[in-house]
Amino acid sequence: MFAKMREASVIVLSEALCDETVRSIHEYGGRCFFLLARSRKFMTTTPKFAIHAAIDPNQPPLAPWNIAAEDFPHDGSTQDKWKFLLRYAVLAPSSHNTQPWLFHIRTNEVELYADRTRACRVADPDDRELIISCGCALFHLRSAMAHFGYLGKVEVLPDSDDSDLLARVAMGVEEERSREESILFYAITKRRTNRQPFRSDPVSPALLNHLQVAASDESAWFQVIADEKKRYDLADLIAEGDRRQWSNKRFRLELAAWVHPNRSAARDGIPGYAQGIDDLMSCAGPLVVRTFNMGEGQAAKDHELATGSPV
Repeated sequence: MFAKMREASVIVLSEALCDETVRSIHEYGGRCFFLLARSRKFMTTTPKFAIHAAIDPNQPPLAPWNIAAEDFPHDGSTQDKWKFLLRYAVLAPSSHNTQPWLFHIRTNEVELYADRTRACRVADPDDRELIISCGCALFHLRSAMAHFGYLGKVEVLPDSDDSDLLARVAMGVEEERSREESILFYAITKRRTNRQPFRSDPVSPALLNHLQVAASDESAWFQVIADEKKRYDLADLIAEGDRRQWSNKRFRLELAAWVHPNRSAARDGIPGYAQGIDDLMSCAGPLVVRTFNMGEGQAAKDHELATGSPV
């Protein structure tokens, strides 16, 4: 099964509808994609593929987050287990909430693909943030597998001839889960993207050290900026980046395509309430973003956020 997992319901397309094109469907107040690329490649192994698209207006916005862990199909087929695990994977954060991932379910493994139809060509020309977003989905998948007792085997960039294939994950053997793995797992459905100012409460050095170790374990780094001058220098750079981006009309058009009114049926992108905007004002959001250079205002907001945060 070639699945475009989104925060919504499933549409199954017959083989007759599959071709090697990418069709974008734009609706007022919402946006969804039908990705029909690669279909012939995968038709050799499965007669149908499912697309999870953000087009179900009857689904509550937070419905995808309401997953009952006890519903895991322990006695189900391997494919049923993969489908359940991927419900956690697709809750990962992504740039502009673009959800730029595709999962191809095979018998005992899942392949993670970059969905470049959701790339932000202006803000992210090298797909750096897109790949990081897919890495977040992969980590969610690994965390869910560990919680349910599966020692997953992950192969990163397994095919040098296919740059879209980012990882291949095998189910692996069953094992006992650790306490830390369970803590990570239960944090998945509690995670939210919060763009509002943080409280001024100090963060303990022990927690910061723990975060640095966690990043190192994943071959990444977590830099703590304690020096006050460096914090302000960094905030200045962030503010200057805001000004330059917003001065680019192409950037504003791209961002506006992912900004949605609060009442939109879209289950991707950035709704107004994520920015603290009420229902009425959110309806004007896409138009305002497209039309006006709000770089100075965004720069001031982000500068204050960076300098006012405890870390």
